[in-house]
Amino acid sequence: MSSTAVSEFIGCFDSGCSRCSLAQHDNRVVIARGNPKSKVMLIGEAPGAKEDQCGKPFAGPAGQLLDRIFQAIEMDTNEDLYISNVVYCRPVAPAYSGRQNYTPKTDQITRCIPFTNKLIDLVDPSVIIACGGPAMKTLMGDPNMKVTQWEGKWLTHGSGRKLFCMLHPAAILHKSEWPEEQKKMKLKLWGYMQEFRDTLKAKLAETK
Repeated sequence: MSSTAVSEFIGCFDSGCSRCSLAQHDNRVVIARGNPKSKVMLIGEAPGAKEDQCGKPFAGPAGQLLDRIFQAIEMDTNEDLYISNVVYCRPVAPAYSGRQNYTPKTDQITRCIPFTNKLIDLVDPSVIIACGGPAMKTLMGDPNMKVTQWEGKWLTHGSGRKLFCMLHPAAILHKSEWPEEQKKMKLKLWGYMQEFRDTLKAKLAETK
């Protein structure tokens, strides 16, 4: 599909969105960044504060770590990937919670995922990367999926596309107070991302 079609889709949200309870925060609709002609599309969870501010997904600390992860396997997130989320608006956590954001609720994802599915169809990637638990569960239609069980593995999306599961970079950042555990997560991620790099070409060839 042409980049024009993707641009027109994104333009439909220029006036905002009020389809779910996330609209109460009056935040920006954050849809995508990267190359819409890429054959690899990464889907994460939801925008955070930095993403809401600049209008691009994975722009904050987790996004910067994501950039470095892909740089390490010789991929540029702005050239070799097209990046979006399962919900387009920031889930702002209550002030008393001690958190900045919360995991999107089922009804919020249900309202938004048809648009992400439409975006997937427009971009028409050969490979989808599900980044984090909410993305895995949503894209595979299985609310009981566990990141620890499936990260680093290849599955098949409902559309027939190859789907790779990876840990969300935010999960690593959240372990900063437990350096040994954080180190183990980094090593595991690095191991299977190298495997992803080595098998990606073959997976893309299978779809031709």
